[in-house]
Amino acid sequence: MSHAPRQHGFAKCERLCSRTRIDEVYHTGQRLHAYPFTLLFVQAPATGAATPPCQTLVSAPKRRFRHAVQRNSLKRLMRECFRLSKMPLYDHLQASGMHLDLAIIYSGDPIPFGKLLPKMQGALAKLVAQLEATPQQPTPIPTTL
Repeated sequence: MSHAPRQHGFAKCERLCSRTRIDEVYHTGQRLHAYPFTLLFVQAPATGAATPPCQTLVSAPKRRFRHAVQRNSLKRLMRECFRLSKMPLYDHLQASGMHLDLAIIYSGDPIPFGKLLPKMQGALAKLVAQLEATPQQPTPIPTTL
């Protein structure tokens, strides 16, 4: 069974679920602000062809959005916007042979989908520009004797 992501899908393998990797993103990740989003990311060498180039987590803070209905609605919209806007990011990551763990945190006021989609595209374009400006060299995997 192939775990390759569909072009405009958002499969389970593309979601960031590992608690240790989520903690790593929040504690050691780089931060990029692109209103109304805050992007936290950790870049690493790609491990294999079966893994997607990017694993993503979406979040809407409880402090800002008190009601679960509002948080869930925002997260649904953010996932949909990411799903439709991810291909330039995926193309860059595949070309550079890197893997990205990405957390997208919504930090603005609620806006409709029609205005949120261009904001997501701009945020991901800004992320790609930053990744191109600071390329990370793959670190060799240590061998044990």
